Amino acid sequence: MKRFAMVLVAGMFGVPPVYALGPVDVDVQLSGWRQNLSGEVRYRGEDIDVGDELGMDNNTAVMARARLHVTGFGNLYASYAPLEHSGSRILSSSFTFGDETFTAATPVSSSLDADMYDLGWTFTALNLAVSELELGLQAKLIDGTVRLAGGGAEQEATFTAPVPMARALLRINIPFVTAEVDGAGMVYDGNHFYDVTAQLKVSPLPLVYFAGGYRALDLELEDGDKRAAVKESGPFLGIGIDF
Repeated sequence: MKRFAMVLVAGMFGVPPVYALGPVDVDVQLSGWRQNLSGEVRYRGEDIDVGDELGMDNNTAVMARARLHVTGFGNLYASYAPLEHSGSRILSSSFTFGDETFTAATPVSSSLDADMYDLGWTFTALNLAVSELELGLQAKLIDGTVRLAGGGAEQEATFTAPVPMARALLRINIPFVTAEVDGAGMVYDGNHFYDVTAQLKVSPLPLVYFAGGYRALDLELEDGDKRAAVKESGPFLGIGIDF
């Protein structure tokens, strides 16, 4: 099964079969993530609190994650998570967002819709009896839109941010149970982006596991007249296959 999977991947990309490097392991996981949002956004005006001023609510989204381990090559990771929030609030004060001014006592509806993609590679820096330490690099892409509408005014700000990051993962394996802490981060010129996941995976059946954990994002990114300083965090439950 592992050899067949590697031949299939190799054929898709037109490269020689990499199973010659060693055994292959595939891990695919789907999780429901409870997203708790806080922070501020700005577009040509002042900072606006997404919770207190805009009333954006929390949300539950499905995130996906895959890992391909090839002995002698390392680990390839890919993941996807949507960030979706909306809200409405009668404004307590006036503010400017983009080319529009939203005045106090006006009902305003708002939304944040973004897609977050990750692609990474790690190598095993330490492999002891029950623990592994992986180190590597990751490329994150976050692409989305913030929209505000109310009082006859409507404005949106779009953003696309490619973010190179360093990555580290600690894994502890005991029979039927795996604990993981996976973190990636970037700090540059006053901007930062941290993404940390801690989870426990239990495998009561061959190939199948159930997972529970917590994921936290912390970002501050500024691009010209646009700025976001946002935290997104919450627990998740998932199911996966590992073969």
